Amino acid sequence: MDEKNVIRKIKKCMALSNKMNEKNIARIGGEAELVSLNGKSFFIATAPIRGFEKMVEGKPPLFVVQAVMRICGICHAAHAIAACEAFEHVFGIYPPRNGLIAREAVGLLNRIQSHLLHNVMILPDILEEEYKREALHLTISMLERVNKMLTELAGAPTHPNKIVIGGMAREIDEKILGRNKEELNKIREIYRDLKKLEEDENKWSKLALNAKDIEVNSKYLSSHPFYGDRYAIKLDAIKVVSYDEIHEEDIAKKSSSRVALYNGQPVEVGPRARLKIYKNFSYNGIIGLQVARLEEIEMALDRIEEIFDQIEINQPFKTEGFMVGKGEGIGVYEAPRGLLIHRAKLNDEGRIESYSIIVPTMFNIPIMEKTGNEFGIRLYDPCIPCTTHCTEVRK
Repeated sequence: MDEKNVIRKIKKCMALSNKMNEKNIARIGGEAELVSLNGKSFFIATAPIRGFEKMVEGKPPLFVVQAVMRICGICHAAHAIAACEAFEHVFGIYPPRNGLIAREAVGLLNRIQSHLLHNVMILPDILEEEYKREALHLTISMLERVNKMLTELAGAPTHPNKIVIGGMAREIDEKILGRNKEELNKIREIYRDLKKLEEDENKWSKLALNAKDIEVNSKYLSSHPFYGDRYAIKLDAIKVVSYDEIHEEDIAKKSSSRVALYNGQPVEVGPRARLKIYKNFSYNGIIGLQVARLEEIEMALDRIEEIFDQIEINQPFKTEGFMVGKGEGIGVYEAPRGLLIHRAKLNDEGRIESYSIIVPTMFNIPIMEKTGNEFGIRLYDPCIPCTTHCTEVRK
């Protein structure tokens, strides 16, 4: 599909979204409503429960890695990496350095991909009308090249099959490395123009400018700036509850989502949280979420370039010959939208006894509904279907 057709389809989708009921939140992943009641805002997810955790019970780990990628059509690689980390924890193995950093590069390409897709959704809110088309053109140009890199390095731009337990299934030779270094440079050139355009407040809409004055005071949670570290957070401090357990109003019972708390309190996860914790990021208001995404794209490009220079062509990319058996493991990864956790428990046959997943939007729901408006929620880039994968029976 050529670029003009892509732009035409995106505009059509946006026009249709804007005609929806005012309660429906347009241009987000999945379906949800923003409900105001007695001066209080509620974020009601209306996506059906899909039961991925139940689906993988009794299945072998290799199946699980491929299956959980389908939880999200955007954070696919993130789920695969978190699952691999969980199983590697169970089996007591560690990928060779090539496999680990190549997997990190793929995850960061997925992060850039996600941020660019969100950029398409948020552009109508951020920029004045005369600048939107140029920003959309630059975003799609970058996205096409990122997808090309994901295809070559990981097998596909969506649900890449080269992310495997023990590292990466495919070695990266000099030709592949050379081509992707060139592609990375081209992406960086486009990015500079996009960042210059989108960070120019003179080109911002009134909505974006006003968002500088909207604050949602919260604590931040992140485990790593690029990858993930299970030892950087207190896993026992995380509790998952139903949405109606944080709101006593009857309207809360309509929501199909789950909510994650840290030390019993809501916390913000994602790009701003990572930059606040690891880079001393400071930008007023919730518009800082969008600024943080732009900053993260540049950081990811720098890190991927560094990884390409560190890969040793003749060294292995995968740990071979490990034993599959009983045990429990946890995979922690920084997905594009924030902290992602996979927990796996295997039986004596090495098959799934139980599996649980905590996704970033489950943390962000109580925070983003504080904004009280659709634009504020859209800035958090919520993924509704990801929050409804749980199989626990609702009361």
